[in-house]
Formats: sequence, structure tokens, C-alpha cells
Amino acid sequence: MKNYLYLTVFIFLLLSACKGSTGNEELTDLELIQGTWVVQIAVIDGNSQPITNPGLGQMQLTLTESNYTYLFPEVGATGLPTGNTDSIQGIWSFNDDHSMIYLDRSAVGEDDFEWEIIQLSIGILKTRYTERAADGSDGTSTYEFTYKLAS
Repeated sequence: MKNYLYLTVFIFLLLSACKGSTGNEELTDLELIQGTWVVQIAVIDGNSQPITNPGLGQMQLTLTESNYTYLFPEVGATGLPTGNTDSIQGIWSFNDDHSMIYLDRSAVGEDDFEWEIIQLSIGILKTRYTERAADGSDGTSTYEFTYKLAS
């Protein structure tokens, strides 16, 4: 009888110890967003752009715990991609509720990127931002990018 009691206590302790880790713990936003992201879909002012559009396939965002590198197509004097890439590096951060990310561009003398996070999940990052129209008018352009985590 005593052996059954010990066996019952042992099994209870064993099951209790195993219950603590399921291997399916939720990742934090910081864990989800870290990595190298490659543009899969671009929507500019509501118009979907094919990923074969010159330069879009070159867009890549790498986020570490606090730093970023953003590769994007170099634009020539004609306003069209030259086929080369340019990059910006700096510090990035979330806002308080993790609905926005800020990319510090002070190193290149430009305003920070302020991107709304539309979706952040395992392997998918979708962002939106608005900036002044490239043609110098008073209008704005809205950009939505869907990134896939590079393998």
C-alpha cells in the first residue's frame, strides 16, 4: 500500500513538472519582429504593385533588438530605380502599445519613418505609412507593404 502511495505522489510530481512547458508559448512582439523581412506585396495609394516592379524586390528590412538596416532601390535623377540598392541604418523602436514602429533616420538628415503595424505574426509583417507626394505637390501617398520573414 505504501508503494502505491509513493508511486501516486511520484506520478503527480512528474505530471506537474511536465505541465509547465508546452513548447507553444506565445512570442512577444519583439521576438516576432526581429529578423530580415523581404517585401512580398506593395500597395501604393490603393494600387497593388507587382513584386516584379523594378526595385520592389530589392526592399528588405532587418530588425534586431534595437537596430535596423533598411535596403531599398536607389532612385536616379529620372525618378526611376537605377537597379542599385541604397541603405539606411539606425535605431528603431515600438510606440507604447506596439501599434507603430519608428525608424530613426537622423543619420541621413531625414524625418523618421513612422509605420503603422497592420499585422505582426509569425513570418508576416504588414505596415502602412503616409508621406508627402513625391511630385512636390501638397498631396500625400499612402504605402502598405507586406513583408515575409526571410528563411
